[in-house]
Amino acid sequence: MPPKKKKQQHNGFSLFMLEKQEEMRLKGRKVSMQDMVPIAHPEWKSLPAEVQKGYTARAKEKKFGQGTSGYEGKLDCTGQLVTNRFSVVEYLEKRRRTESAALKDSWSTGQDITHHRFYMIAVKTLCQLPDDTYLPCELACVEYTMSAGITKRFHCFPAPGKLPLGCRYLCKRQGEDVHKIPAEWFDQYNHNYKEIWTDLIAFINPQRQHVMPALFCELRCREEVEYTLEWLARNAGMSHSLRKVYETELLILELFRNAGEIVPSRGQVSSLLASSAWDYIWDTRCAYHEETEVTLENCALGTCNKYCYCLSDAVCARYNVELTPNHIPEAETPDAIVYPAQQREIRPQGQRTPPRGNSRGQSYTPPRMKDNDEDERRDVNTAREAQRYGVI
Repeated sequence: MPPKKKKQQHNGFSLFMLEKQEEMRLKGRKVSMQDMVPIAHPEWKSLPAEVQKGYTARAKEKKFGQGTSGYEGKLDCTGQLVTNRFSVVEYLEKRRRTESAALKDSWSTGQDITHHRFYMIAVKTLCQLPDDTYLPCELACVEYTMSAGITKRFHCFPAPGKLPLGCRYLCKRQGEDVHKIPAEWFDQYNHNYKEIWTDLIAFINPQRQHVMPALFCELRCREEVEYTLEWLARNAGMSHSLRKVYETELLILELFRNAGEIVPSRGQVSSLLASSAWDYIWDTRCAYHEETEVTLENCALGTCNKYCYCLSDAVCARYNVELTPNHIPEAETPDAIVYPAQQREIRPQGQRTPPRGNSRGQSYTPPRMKDNDEDERRDVNTAREAQRYGVI
């Protein structure tokens, strides 16, 4: 087996030669790399040191013949360039680091963190369209502090607008099977987007501060929330100022870390947020969904409340905060009806219970045997006894 050829090591001069070779090819001259050395070397020597350093830096970034350079120009199974692939994991980790630093900066103002206001947000949509957009139909936001629990609530049903062609069935099925919100002809839809956006801004930033506070939702719902806020601001004809949408999982982890406790894993926090302990407690959802009796997860206001319940259950004890009904709802135990024990007559074994009356209320009388049946039965018993004693 012949030895493998070593990959050619490229540097700044190699990159300079490649550019010169391409220039000569465009002029109609085909020159090999071996012949390019005496042609490009004198010009390379005459270049300033800063320009040569620029070529060297570019060569290191591209890493010709090393590492990922073997994927230059290659396509993956979807027909996309391998070098252009987007790493979701790296993007999320980078975003989490940025959001974590922003949270710590907002808590380092000297204010007690138990009085810090957190805003939970949730939306519900009719369906996801083929172009990765959504049709929002419900929006809710809740103000929460660890010291007082839930202090304010905002809730509305923004009208999704005209349904796109071919999506009516998906919207109808989502409404019937999930959140019970009809796609059309719903009397609680609000078509005044400017009013909704203005009221939402006033709810989140009542003091009209220059820096808007962050909003928190689950990671799996953040794409819908970000699109809904952008969609609402666009339809309202106003500037979009609610761009800081952070993960609720990250908030709980940072609160644990700030309290000096052992930080749980992201999987444990996700399991906490998936709890169904408060799904059917009264007055935890909006008025409409209280009537339709859906779970908290399928109501936007119920989802926001659930974030606060989970946060209170997991974190408040670490900050010595006493829980109140504003932190976690109290389940009402219905009044129990106790029936007195019934006395049963115990009969001795072997004594049969007298037969009850039939459907007509008359006492039951067993049928009497006929005379011929009784004679035939006697003859059968006599024959069995004779056979037993060997008479027959």
